[in-house]
Amino acid sequence: MTTKMTTEQFAEWAAQTFFTATLDIDGQTVVEKLCGYDDDGDPIFACCVQAYAWKTLSADLPSGEKFEVSYSKAVEWVGSTVERHTDDYEVSDVGEGSETWQMSGIELVDEDGDALTDIDRDMILAGVLCSEHPQDISDIDFESLIPAVVTEDIGIDEDENMETITLENDNAPSIRFVGEEVASASSSSNNASSYYSGTVGRWTVLKLYKTKGGKFVAQSIGHTQWQGEHDRYKSVVCADEAAVIEFFGHGWLAKLLYEEAGIEDATEVD
Repeated sequence: MTTKMTTEQFAEWAAQTFFTATLDIDGQTVVEKLCGYDDDGDPIFACCVQAYAWKTLSADLPSGEKFEVSYSKAVEWVGSTVERHTDDYEVSDVGEGSETWQMSGIELVDEDGDALTDIDRDMILAGVLCSEHPQDISDIDFESLIPAVVTEDIGIDEDENMETITLENDNAPSIRFVGEEVASASSSSNNASSYYSGTVGRWTVLKLYKTKGGKFVAQSIGHTQWQGEHDRYKSVVCADEAAVIEFFGHGWLAKLLYEEAGIEDATEVD
């Protein structure tokens, strides 16, 4: 049985009611998104998860029936980082609209007892259950809906000369190990610099670490100053110097890092 309420009756009832709230994710889709440019000006794409995040409020009606209303927002987040920030979450245009309402147990009617249209009903729900209500249905805790960050541990027993280091890694487990930084190199976003990256507002930092067990961990960080773009992180474990060179390549920035690390990047010819 559906309970009929006018806008005023519904607002009064909702203001006095404590709802049970649940969160859920529906329809996760992985897509590629432009996240920046490399030092040669070529576009770099990262995997982006788009999904509908649902928040549902439910309560018992005076009639004994169950009232339930769900609000979903299409959202997206990029990468997998050790520390996420609020700007990692963006309203997305997934599907035909970024917001969707569903309701059962109550039918909203006008003063003549006629049912409201879906558009009018959704406007009433937004007005009553969003910012004006203590349990704001539009306040979705995205962090609790995302899978926990996974970390790949590599020999994390510290000694007095080395520290535990955790490196971020987009779309892959972060890497945690005991070791030390052995070399780094950075381009510049300043076009007046001799280390100019080739793209204003974007630059790359290369870092090389050595673990307590003798392995290398290589990381490339693509930084950006542009709104709407995210820093990008790529980290790998390398067994030897050849694997390090395979990861970083033979560009001028990589060669700067090899020089500091004492790695020879040359082809011998008889």
